[in-house]
Amino acid sequence: MRALLASRAGVFSLISLTPVLFAAILLHPAGAAPGPSGVSEEVPKVDYQLDYKPELNITAPFTLSLSVYSDDLNLSHFTVRFYMNCTLPGITGGGIFSTEVMGEGGQAKIILHRPFLPFNFSFYLVVVAEGVEVRIPSLSELPVSFLGGVVDKDGDGMDDRWEAVYGLDPLWAGDSEADPDGDGLGAREEYLALTSPTQPDTDSDGLDDGWEVREGTCPFLEDAEADYDGDGATNYQEYIFQTDPRNAESVPDLAPTTPWYYVVAIVVVVLILLIYFVAQMVVNRREEEILTGRERDNESEDPG
Repeated sequence: MRALLASRAGVFSLISLTPVLFAAILLHPAGAAPGPSGVSEEVPKVDYQLDYKPELNITAPFTLSLSVYSDDLNLSHFTVRFYMNCTLPGITGGGIFSTEVMGEGGQAKIILHRPFLPFNFSFYLVVVAEGVEVRIPSLSELPVSFLGGVVDKDGDGMDDRWEAVYGLDPLWAGDSEADPDGDGLGAREEYLALTSPTQPDTDSDGLDDGWEVREGTCPFLEDAEADYDGDGATNYQEYIFQTDPRNAESVPDLAPTTPWYYVVAIVVVVLILLIYFVAQMVVNRREEEILTGRERDNESEDPG
């Protein structure tokens, strides 16, 4: 692992996107100017780790924008991994997010949702490149700027920039009720819940966003194994049994149950045995009738 030390101020900013929190890492087309104060190093087939792990206390909604560039026009493999950790009141979470650009350069974006404010935020970045020159803006200084207010030209209650990110129309209010991912939440509900309108399970914890929003669990942090109401059942178990994860009186029936195929097997065995015994009774009765008939025939043939 090769560390690129941040030594000068670079292109790094926190921008408000009220009330949504998301972070984006942009991969610019090959040959694009890397911007001022970049750190450049040319080492083939090496992982570059940005040796900078800031910890920030964010007190307003923001967008984290971090740019990574390559000057190689023959770019064939470029992967960015973004490690992010957040500590929220009562909840601690984090994740590893990756994107990859193939071919001769390109642009990609990673969107990371994060919820309540204020919260503590820390991250570091790993860039994996194959034989390319990678430029990473240094982060020794963190210029911060906050924009005021929401931009909502169509008046649908969703920020136009958020709509553009998820392929919605910022000039048409009719898409506020659309549900592209089929999780039961309209686009405006997803916007207010800080979830993705294109992913039915934003945090990939096995719990649909719609269920998490309705039941009061956290749809943007993995909390399937949490037990918010302390009833001994995880959120995932509450989800499967459709009980209330916020009500200790609403408890899933976790008692062991006999699998359905065992029940079917038992029924089949009982039916086979029943058929066998009925058939045996019929055979025995038939044999008795034959035996009785023979005895009668013998008696009729007896001259005495």
